[in-house]
Amino acid sequence: MYPSNLGRSTSLLIAVGLAIVVGGCGMASSNNMAANPQMMPTTQPAAGGGTTPLAMGASLFTSQGCGACHTMKAAGATGKTGPTLDGVGTDPASAIRSQIADPNAEVIPGYKANVMPVFGKTLSAKQIDALVAYIKKNAS
Repeated sequence: MYPSNLGRSTSLLIAVGLAIVVGGCGMASSNNMAANPQMMPTTQPAAGGGTTPLAMGASLFTSQGCGACHTMKAAGATGKTGPTLDGVGTDPASAIRSQIADPNAEVIPGYKANVMPVFGKTLSAKQIDALVAYIKKNAS
């Protein structure tokens, strides 16, 4: 038998883990991220992400699994689930920010809604700005 504290701790860990997975993945779809663990987003940039917006953006692009779904040559990303990012660097920063923060607000024709995480719920404004800066610089 486990001590009662251990049982509660285990239950709490399972509940927190499920909340993170469900909250970070948006709504499920046949293409969902729960079936692809390498695509599971995290809320923190990878270690050594740097402090400049571009360095943080590069780290977030990797740690959030952006390249698993999107093509962006400068990042060596070849994902095909979502639209290519090559060429969007010339779009207004506000349009890129909107697609990151709330991708279901305007779904790109030919792609499904509820596949991309709603990063406006899991990333800070500073992190989203860093991703926007990175994409603008590298996806022209």
